[in-house]
Amino acid sequence: MERVNQTLQDRLIKEMRLAGINDMDSANTWLPGYIKDFNRRFAVVSKDTFDAHLAYPGTRASLLRTLSVHVAKTLSKNLSCPHENQLLQVATTGTGLGLQGAQGYDTRVL
Repeated sequence: MERVNQTLQDRLIKEMRLAGINDMDSANTWLPGYIKDFNRRFAVVSKDTFDAHLAYPGTRASLLRTLSVHVAKTLSKNLSCPHENQLLQVATTGTGLGLQGAQGYDTRVL
């Protein structure tokens, strides 16, 4: 997959420049044809039709924790800590305590 990403990052930009595309509307009009041509040249049909995807055995909460960005924070004297241009305040005592926070994929602070 990384090879495809690198190919697209390099080739797509060059192809757009060669086509004289310099605005979003032109790119949106041109892109479906590029994707069709790219897939025609590089797509490979899988030899094995077996679907190896498995259902996640854990809970939804466990999955959200796993897919979250985890950060360490320290409480200030007024029981707050900054996060993503917001000031979060804790409703308990314990200044200077370390906190383990997590932000979910949907931007909720967990």
